[in-house]
Amino acid sequence: MVLFVGVSISTALLIDFDRFAHFWSAAEKRPAASGLVALLILASSAYVLMIVNPVFKRMLEGSYSIAWLSDHMRKRKRREFACRRNKLHRALNDLGQIREERKAWEKALVQANQARSEGQLLTGAEAEKLSQVESELQVLVESGKVLDLPTLRPIYDQILHLYQAECDPEQLEALHWQFLELVSDTHRIAESIYARSLADLQSRFAVSGQSADVQSTRIGNIMAASWAYSYNRYGVDAAFMWSRLQKGIPDTYSRIVEDGRIAFDSCSAMTGLSLLYGLGTLAWQILSIPPGIISWQLGIPLVGFGLAYIFYFAAVEAARAFGSTLRTSFDLFRFELLEDLHLELPTTLKDEKQLWRRVNDIFVYGDTSTDITYSHPGKKSPPPKKSTRGENLLTLLRDLIS
Repeated sequence: MVLFVGVSISTALLIDFDRFAHFWSAAEKRPAASGLVALLILASSAYVLMIVNPVFKRMLEGSYSIAWLSDHMRKRKRREFACRRNKLHRALNDLGQIREERKAWEKALVQANQARSEGQLLTGAEAEKLSQVESELQVLVESGKVLDLPTLRPIYDQILHLYQAECDPEQLEALHWQFLELVSDTHRIAESIYARSLADLQSRFAVSGQSADVQSTRIGNIMAASWAYSYNRYGVDAAFMWSRLQKGIPDTYSRIVEDGRIAFDSCSAMTGLSLLYGLGTLAWQILSIPPGIISWQLGIPLVGFGLAYIFYFAAVEAARAFGSTLRTSFDLFRFELLEDLHLELPTTLKDEKQLWRRVNDIFVYGDTSTDITYSHPGKKSPPPKKSTRGENLLTLLRDLIS
């Protein structure tokens, strides 16, 4: 359609430019002319978008940028990585402290329960103290807040003190197990916080131990983390092996991967087009509107910049979703890739990492001296043909005659 419209207009211009211009400048033809111009702009934008979309993606990943600006952005991302890493360390320390305190408290309370005096009732002051501890514990349970060790330690001390007094065993034991259940909930919440912090850090940065390969943009770090995932887990160079892995991905999951890629491409393309629209309209207004005149048209570039801002955050989430599908692809289908390469399947994770390192030496680094044993399973022989009862009888008669 684009080619047809372009050829038609070019032919008209070559035949008679004046008649062509007079025809489309007539008042009754202006709506049609506007529609044709809009159609040409739309078709041209789609064609240009197909060409420049990889450039937009690489720009969002930080590949094409000014050196000093890229260095400044990378420093900011390094500071962000350090803050998130420290947050992860704090969550890990909290988890370790809660785990140790939980074990110590459980052991101390069980020992106090075994050593206490049995069968005696509380005095008035001790009964009041027990009721106060029960009410404090109930308030903490009903509050729904995330508890910490400074909040739980006073209750533990009070329960331990009540064990040393002569207490009603049934009341105190019920309070004992209710407190330990609250401590277990706090421990599980600390584990969940640490797991979320670790997953968030690994989805944002290409983490390797205590360091990371920090890129200058958010999308660049997300995609770098996605490509580094399989190498850190299994030793697979994902960026090099991805095109080979796609052969073994089933159609059902391949459509999911393709949908994620299309969403990422669309959001990155719309980000670039919106930014170009804002810059183009801003340049046009600077050149066309006389200085000193304030018009509503001055707000048009803000629309483009606002859309670019919105589509950029949409591209960030789309990149994160696409990166998740990349990780899952290597988790589920890397053994199909080994079978396609005619390599023996490893039995342990250690053997798998060694095998992928040898594969990387050959495919990535071109080291043909690497020793690899191929596996060529032979074709299965067809099953023997089952003879019918009549054929067996005929064979028996032939044997008797002969």
